[in-house]
Amino acid sequence: MLRYPIIWANISLVFGLCFVNAIFSKNAVSFARTSLFLICFFVLYRVRFKTSCLVIGGVAIATLYGCFFIQHSCRHIEKHTIDGTFYFEKIFRTPSGRIGGLGNVYLQDHTHYNDIYIHIKNRSGLKVAEDKLYHLRGTLYPLRSPWGASQSFSYYLWARGVRYHLAYAQLTNVGDNPSPSCIQRLRWYFRKSLQAHFKDADRSNTYQAILLGKKELLSEKNLNHFFDTGTMHLFAVSGLHVGVVSTFLFFFFKSLLLPKIFRLFFTLVGVFLYASIVGFSPSTLRASYMVLFVITMQLCSRPVDGRAAFLNTAFFALAMNPWQIWDVGFQLSYGVVAGILGLGTPSAKRLSMQHNRLMRSCVASLCISISASFISSLLTIYYWGIWTPWAFLVNLFLIPIASCVVILGVISFITNLIFPNCLWMINYLSEHTISLLLFCVDVCARLPGSVLKVSYNSNVFYTCLFLFFLCVLKPREGNSKLLTRIP
Repeated sequence: MLRYPIIWANISLVFGLCFVNAIFSKNAVSFARTSLFLICFFVLYRVRFKTSCLVIGGVAIATLYGCFFIQHSCRHIEKHTIDGTFYFEKIFRTPSGRIGGLGNVYLQDHTHYNDIYIHIKNRSGLKVAEDKLYHLRGTLYPLRSPWGASQSFSYYLWARGVRYHLAYAQLTNVGDNPSPSCIQRLRWYFRKSLQAHFKDADRSNTYQAILLGKKELLSEKNLNHFFDTGTMHLFAVSGLHVGVVSTFLFFFFKSLLLPKIFRLFFTLVGVFLYASIVGFSPSTLRASYMVLFVITMQLCSRPVDGRAAFLNTAFFALAMNPWQIWDVGFQLSYGVVAGILGLGTPSAKRLSMQHNRLMRSCVASLCISISASFISSLLTIYYWGIWTPWAFLVNLFLIPIASCVVILGVISFITNLIFPNCLWMINYLSEHTISLLLFCVDVCARLPGSVLKVSYNSNVFYTCLFLFFLCVLKPREGNSKLLTRIP
């Protein structure tokens, strides 16, 4: 499949969307900075005339496409009053006395609105849950454009396709959902599998938070500890979760002696089933697209190239929804993968050539952890003004434990379907694994200097990001000719 031409397509798309950001935010400094970076890219890369014309043309097309897409999605929507049934798809952690989340509204005339953002005062002390129905009456407002907003949460909502919000509404609990969909039934069944036979509610909530991405279930103490150690990514269902699930399913079906084509097909079905259960969040979809690309290459008997998979999925994800490039989750997920592919893997190959097998594994793990922590720390400093210096060391042993938790969660679901009487053994092991995870996080959170407040400069941030961009796109040996011309 397209390997190296897609690099130029990604360059064009990224620079084009940066120009779109400058146009809509009316920021001359952003426009000048993007132009300067594009010129520096041509100079430092010594791009040939033919390729430079291709990139400039691609930037122009990407800019026009981005402007058209965003203008279409920001089209004027009238506010109107609604009276119907509301169902929560995701509940946010909010201050006491408020309710926040995403959900769907179903009206009596059989019309419905998907992905509505609700943030209201909870005057009656109502307890909300994702498996309940609520009668809703209020005014539906169009979601304001995120440009000019002081927080990245607006970009998150637009990246998820949210176009309406309810700021003033009345919610009344009407009971359980009488006709849940198949996905809602599977989600409820998965949650019951994760809750069964747990003696401690805190561990059970952490178990569900890791498998389902429900950070709102965490206690305030555990939430602060995970945040202070730079491991909040464990609760964002993304590449780690989907990768572990796909690998486990592949070897599970392999142990059943199924042919390769059936192993790959059932693995793909299992990955998208898991993505649907957790709600098809943008990070989950991006990771699922990556798995889809890899499995497609294997089905076509083509060699799997990690860099090609990364660039192709990034290109098609942004082409389908350009809003994602300004979402913090998109930048963190693709930034970490880019750091591993562009810095971690090459460094591990160079440093582990003269060591034995055990040392090679340790050096490779350390290089990958440092490279992933580098880009995530850069974004964490920029958006939140904090730095977790121990994150690269903490992730070395917390990620394997979290991977075991994800595998045990999948086994719990399968066991509850086939051998429900044996579920207690799996969840007994899961509870002790969660205890080990919480203990390690608690110890790491007490390390001196676990969180440092850092003041940042936007020019330094963009310069570091541009230099990192160059490192990721650096030609590999033997492929420089492919990167300087389009076949």
